[in-house]
Amino acid sequence: MAEHGTPYPPTIAEALRLLHQHAAIRHVGSPESLGEDNFRITVDMEVELPSRAKASGVSSSGVRRLETVTLDFGPSWPFVSPKIGLRADFPLSLPHINPHTPGELVRPCVFQGAISELLHRQGLDGILDQVSDWLSKAAGNNLIDLQQGWEPTRRDDAAGTMVFSASQLISLLPVNGSVIQLPTVYGIIDRYHFVNVSGIPEPRLTLGFLQKSEVVRSSRLSYGNTYTFVAVAPHQDGAALEFDQYEPETVKTLRDLLDKAGRLGIDSTALLKALESFHQFSQQQGKVFGWSEGFHAGIILAVHRPAALIGSPGQKIELLPYLLTFRATTRGTLLDRAVVTGCRHENSLSPELLARTSGLETVDISQPITLIGCGSLGSKIGLHLGRAGFGQLTFVDDDWFSTHNSARHALLPPEAIVPPNKAAMMQSAFNRLGHTRTQASNRDAAVAMLQEEGAKQILPQERSLIIDASASLKVLEASCHSPALRSPSRRLVRVALYGQGNSCVLMLEGIDRTARVDDLQAHLFSECRRNPELRQQIAGTENGEPVRFFVGQNCSSITTLMSDSKISRAAAMATLQLETWFQSGFPLGGSLCLGLSDAAGVGMAWQLKELGETTVLAAPDHGGWEIRLLKPVVDAINADVAKWGELETGGALLGHISQARRCLIVTDIVPAPPDSKRSRSEFVLGIDGLEDALRAAHADSLAHLHFIGTWHSHPMGGRHSRTDFKTLDRIADSAGGLPAVSLIWTPSGFECAVKAL
Repeated sequence: MAEHGTPYPPTIAEALRLLHQHAAIRHVGSPESLGEDNFRITVDMEVELPSRAKASGVSSSGVRRLETVTLDFGPSWPFVSPKIGLRADFPLSLPHINPHTPGELVRPCVFQGAISELLHRQGLDGILDQVSDWLSKAAGNNLIDLQQGWEPTRRDDAAGTMVFSASQLISLLPVNGSVIQLPTVYGIIDRYHFVNVSGIPEPRLTLGFLQKSEVVRSSRLSYGNTYTFVAVAPHQDGAALEFDQYEPETVKTLRDLLDKAGRLGIDSTALLKALESFHQFSQQQGKVFGWSEGFHAGIILAVHRPAALIGSPGQKIELLPYLLTFRATTRGTLLDRAVVTGCRHENSLSPELLARTSGLETVDISQPITLIGCGSLGSKIGLHLGRAGFGQLTFVDDDWFSTHNSARHALLPPEAIVPPNKAAMMQSAFNRLGHTRTQASNRDAAVAMLQEEGAKQILPQERSLIIDASASLKVLEASCHSPALRSPSRRLVRVALYGQGNSCVLMLEGIDRTARVDDLQAHLFSECRRNPELRQQIAGTENGEPVRFFVGQNCSSITTLMSDSKISRAAAMATLQLETWFQSGFPLGGSLCLGLSDAAGVGMAWQLKELGETTVLAAPDHGGWEIRLLKPVVDAINADVAKWGELETGGALLGHISQARRCLIVTDIVPAPPDSKRSRSEFVLGIDGLEDALRAAHADSLAHLHFIGTWHSHPMGGRHSRTDFKTLDRIADSAGGLPAVSLIWTPSGFECAVKAL
């Protein structure tokens, strides 16, 4: 609605006010109605010319001291920015100019990004400032610095998108300038073209006929197969020809395109011949199959530039994509019949594109990874990695996709009567992401890791990272015992959720398994003893058992209650930690990463801790048990020995027992009770409060740790005495069948004995 007393609405009146106030504008014309609430306002903007051009009033690039600028305000103003135009004869040999039709206003590109966003950030003044700055730089030929790179030709208003791998296509360019042809598929909907170009050339036109047209949701959809023809200037004297002349996109007809090809050193005659061959080929197919609608072909002109393209580091070849269209039934030559439209370029989906988009272009995305467990957590971690460019994955899971998995799995339920294997589903999803080097195994990971051939299948690469997201204790035990994981070039990281998804834990083994995954897990529960908040989050419930429910009417159909959002939160944090390690390097030692829910239950606090090297002792004469002393235990024992000097000292041992692997992990020492006796020749462990302390330790570790024996020192050296063995016998007799440890500290190292009834 027009403001009272004016022929135009208040929004245009406000625009006039702002235009009159701008420092660079010398004249503002009256708004001109273009109909349907469209208005054009023309202004004269003063341009800062280089000193040498001020006398003449025109710069060497053809920019005048006073330039006329048009601003077209549409009905959506002030929510949508005005369209900016310069005089029709404005010089076109400048960068940052949008596609141009001769005789029309020249459209500059004054802002990197959506200009309407600039409007809402800085107002109309911000847009006018950008126009003024653009004109000043254009006058000084400073719109772009070749040290920053070559700006690709603007195609903001293109009527199509052509998808191809720029690097792959560049590798195919012939030095002799011959035209190559690539199989292509296309789709057109609402007159917008989508073109996907293969990277495998074909020497002859052999595509079978595929052309379809149908109505989809009230829109006309056409699709089919075709070819894209790629042409480049031949090398001269063994070197590529460089072209440093900017020009906006002006191609509308095939003649325009051939003229442009000629200016770029391309053999336009050879290009036309290839297109005419396709024209004849298409006409023949049209007659055979009764196709009277349009045929389409892609055209790409390759141009060597004097600098790498902006946004494409190291790539000095600009690729200009076009789509040629002609009807099968129209008479006349191809030159008379063809319509040519410029297309935007999008790189084909590839691991490299994913990595670059994710900010990981400097990371080795070819890192071999085995993902064990493709359930809710594993699938999300896997897809995070896949979308970040990591594509050399081996998926391992022997389970199939169940109905309840849809509540929190990264993949959608399949349309199949027989549910597919989860590992196979992940492989299929990765294929759609452009990853072609994935493998899938439906083997039981625990069984496979313990077999030579099975391990080769699920761990195909010697240099690899193994991610265990299985939530399986069986897999944990098998991984600790697996000969295949003893290789120093393999690293295992276990990712687990605790407390109904309130906490997430990453356990990264050290190189050469200096700290193994079971060491890290045992240390986690040891930390629960000293940290009530951690204990509460790990437990999740009062009894420490997860809340479960039945997904069917049978006793085996049970799962843990946990929301998709909690799993997604943990998976994102865990993957982010992995990506950080991929970028900065994995720590050499075993690392424990804890993610704990914040007070609001929305965020997650992340803590990292290196465990240090585990001391491994063998007891071959005592049942073949392996005793593993965690670094904090060794440090605590050394500190206690130093405190008492020449007197023997000692205490009780806490740890985790693996009967399957005959392994004892010592995580803690319980200090000697006050009634303990120390002398130069003997240490007697007291009993005052000891039983209560051991019970509390067991409970506070969420029943993961047990009393497993005692330790004492021999400051003067020496092995187990007869008294020591008797003490060990008494502890074993009362252990209810569990193994008991007797550990002796000596100046030259530890001695141990194990007894199990």
